[in-house]
Amino acid sequence: MLPSGTDPVHPRICHDDRFYPYFKDAIGAIYGTYIPAHILKDRQARYRNRENVISQNVMGVCGFDLMFHYVSVGFKGAAADMTALRRAINVGGFTVPLGKYYLVDSGFGNAAQFLAPYRGERYHISKYQNRGNAAYKNIRDKFNHRHAQLHNCVERCFGVLKNRFQTLREGNCYPFRIQVLIVLACCVVHNFI
Repeated sequence: MLPSGTDPVHPRICHDDRFYPYFKDAIGAIYGTYIPAHILKDRQARYRNRENVISQNVMGVCGFDLMFHYVSVGFKGAAADMTALRRAINVGGFTVPLGKYYLVDSGFGNAAQFLAPYRGERYHISKYQNRGNAAYKNIRDKFNHRHAQLHNCVERCFGVLKNRFQTLREGNCYPFRIQVLIVLACCVVHNFI
């Protein structure tokens, strides 16, 4: 079930003083990931991502319960995450309930319905590990850590998805339009499981 503007605060947030009331209107997170693709040789350049792998860029919108709310598939590997989000809003019918927002990483931008971390501060969870009881550098550093802890739900969701479906890790040799549908079908089956 998709979130609405009248849904109560998610238990992940309302039962944790680190997140409530600061993120009380957050309903999930958005993230882009690469899925290996097999493309005809003359079209491969556009599908080569920054890691030099032929892939499609998949944008996933996930709730804190690790369920996909929306998935945008079929983008060229070289496409920016923001391009996928714009297309989802303008053409794909993706909407955010009034008064709510999704957490996004720095590949996206801050907007009324999308909250990104501060630039220029550490952000990824791994940068905060093994810090013990060390104090945060500043309030932005603390915000970024809390943001990353919540945003991590979509990365975990994609991790579970890729572990569950081998074809999403290794790719397949179907025509590209079928490869796109396979990714979408795997996300739907993930939600049912």
